[in-house]
Amino acid sequence: MHLSIRYGSQGMTPINHIEESIREGRVSPRGKANQGWIHNKLTNHTLINPSHNPITVDLRASNDQIIALGIIDPKARDVEVGFWSDDPAYKRYWKVEWLRVFPVPLTKEQFMQRFNIEDGLLADHFFHAHHSWASPDLNLSNVSKQDCDTWLGGALDTMVQHIMENQRYIDNHLSQAFTIQEHERMNLINAEIIAIINSANDRVCSEEIQAQWRDHVKIQEIKKKKTKKSKKKSNAKRKEQVFRRKFIKIYKEARDNGIQSDYSMASYFSRKKYTTKRGKRRWDGKVVKSLREKYIS
Repeated sequence: MHLSIRYGSQGMTPINHIEESIREGRVSPRGKANQGWIHNKLTNHTLINPSHNPITVDLRASNDQIIALGIIDPKARDVEVGFWSDDPAYKRYWKVEWLRVFPVPLTKEQFMQRFNIEDGLLADHFFHAHHSWASPDLNLSNVSKQDCDTWLGGALDTMVQHIMENQRYIDNHLSQAFTIQEHERMNLINAEIIAIINSANDRVCSEEIQAQWRDHVKIQEIKKKKTKKSKKKSNAKRKEQVFRRKFIKIYKEARDNGIQSDYSMASYFSRKKYTTKRGKRRWDGKVVKSLREKYIS
């Protein structure tokens, strides 16, 4: 069996709920009645099929924006005060082991194509007020697990990649459509946007951002005090994961351009003005070698 859970739309709240769900490894549909419906579905399925395959779930921002795919624990129907910004509509939750996170949300058609799902197996949403629905004959538990970083971090990395690709296209093909001044200005604006996004990536889920968005999403003070120490550790780990993803991307980019040696890559990264782990723009061949052995080999 496969479940689809939609968070819906309510100001800035759904994005924070998605981020919390992926980071914490749990999911909940909006509304106690819907949570009861899921509980009954999971219970009946496990009773009728005692040797059942793992039950999978896709998480959606809307009916046609699939954010993540995972395996749901049918027994873990728990309550935690303060989760989901202390919104009582998301009272109960289920634990999930996320298999994939999609920085750019997939449509239903893209999701079916990516995982070779036959027509009719992935059910459609059947009632507007119901935030989850089941596909009884579908199971995606054989999908391999990949690194499932936070959704926000992956989405920000994807934005940077798109901006760089668009700028390269302009430089290589469309530069003469603009004046020299306009072309230089676009380069500067794109570089500034990339710098802001990279800075945001380092501050994902930070105290500063939570404070600025407090009017939109209320974070319970007790919960924040309890997790203050662990946040420092998780932020350091998250920065390491962000840099690892970036290095793998630019390493692959260099290989695709025919660059093989560590020292040639260092020159290429410096020329492209990619930032090192310490925020510098100049790369060293020995550093590239150590990062390659750490992240690639």
